Amino acid sequence: MKYLFRLFCTTLLLYPGFLLGQVESPNYDFSLDQIKSILPDSKIEDVKKTFPDLELITDTKKKKVFKVKLKHQRYIIHAELNVVEDLVRDIFIRLPSYFLHDVFHQSLINRYGKQNFYKLKNEHAIYIWDKLEKYKIVYSSTCTIQCFPIYLAIISKNTDQLGEYISIFDEMNKSYILELKNK
Repeated sequence: MKYLFRLFCTTLLLYPGFLLGQVESPNYDFSLDQIKSILPDSKIEDVKKTFPDLELITDTKKKKVFKVKLKHQRYIIHAELNVVEDLVRDIFIRLPSYFLHDVFHQSLINRYGKQNFYKLKNEHAIYIWDKLEKYKIVYSSTCTIQCFPIYLAIISKNTDQLGEYISIFDEMNKSYILELKNK
């Protein structure tokens, strides 16, 4: 009996994965289909049906910005929707750092094809899909010990008739550049 107990303990020490099984990344089951209902050119009425807890952040004459809470496992992912003339014109999603970049980037490639632009600087990468028919997609990631996504912006290409339309992504970049100039 004593030898059986030693054998069992030795097995646990040498092969800890024996009891734990396979460990998967938290975003393996996150699907881009979860954002399908908030993609640009969606009607805001349809979005409100899917997400009744839609929160209005900004309301001006020309546009409204809403916050949507996407639920994934036990976590909530916030997405901002830019709405002009009752249509979602662009979305900006701050992606959680527990997502793995490789998995999320591959899901974007599987859905939209290989990106048209890629730039890496100081372990920070930006990927742009700008040759799609309906959207321009901007995805950003960075690496420390492991690589993780930062944000995903999807912008409608049907904004020519809106005049001086500025997407959430462009507004953020503009304010960041102004902040850098003022330093």
